[in-house]
Amino acid sequence: MVVLRGPSTVSLRLVRIAMVLALVLLLGACAEAPATPDPAASLGPIPTLLPHADEGSQTPRPTSDSAGMRITGLDDATTEALMGAFRRSSVAVSPALEGSFAEACRSRPAPVQVEEIGQRPVVVTDMRGLGVVIVVFADDKGASGCRVTVGQDGSLHVGFFPVREHPSKALKKDAITLGAMEYQDDGVNQRAIAVGRAGDRAVHVRAGFDDDTYVTATLRDGWYAMWWPGQTKAAVIVAGNNRNEAIGTVTP
Repeated sequence: MVVLRGPSTVSLRLVRIAMVLALVLLLGACAEAPATPDPAASLGPIPTLLPHADEGSQTPRPTSDSAGMRITGLDDATTEALMGAFRRSSVAVSPALEGSFAEACRSRPAPVQVEEIGQRPVVVTDMRGLGVVIVVFADDKGASGCRVTVGQDGSLHVGFFPVREHPSKALKKDAITLGAMEYQDDGVNQRAIAVGRAGDRAVHVRAGFDDDTYVTATLRDGWYAMWWPGQTKAAVIVAGNNRNEAIGTVTP
């Protein structure tokens, strides 16, 4: 027998998940009240990530050989962060390492459904293990998404996905968008990728699931990106402010 969910059941499920995320945020606030973010601390487009960076500014760099591009020179801690187990929260990416991933993305032409990266700078990079990195490029004319997978030998494999955003359009302080919700299958692994923009009051963005777990996105300069293994659909994506209150939601 097939049981169909009516609109009220779906709404109650989304409300329940949003309440769980709000409770998680509230408990975090009780443990330690976060400081108000300093707007001056915003990274902005990092000069070394633009196409014409200084030659020595992006080490460790990809190298090219008959097998394709490879990344070299990583220390043990960085290798563990990049290749270790999946984390529900992202790992910090140094400008040098981010520059290497960006260079790999720029080295390949994008498919017809994805806008060419061109001169666009990197706005956010998400790294959380299993050798998968999401890089988002954007300017005031549009955005492009790139997924880099890193082999155990350091080989870099690049794939692209469209990001349907209009960065020139001002976003309300409490708003959140979903410019890309990709469910990818490369024949070996399945992954879900979420990318979008968040208003100025957002200090974190999380995807909540039916089992009351969540994944926290990388958030930088008004853009967020995250991914998780498999193709499980998130029930809701929530933006939280510096008081750990939910201020905006979007349903994938």
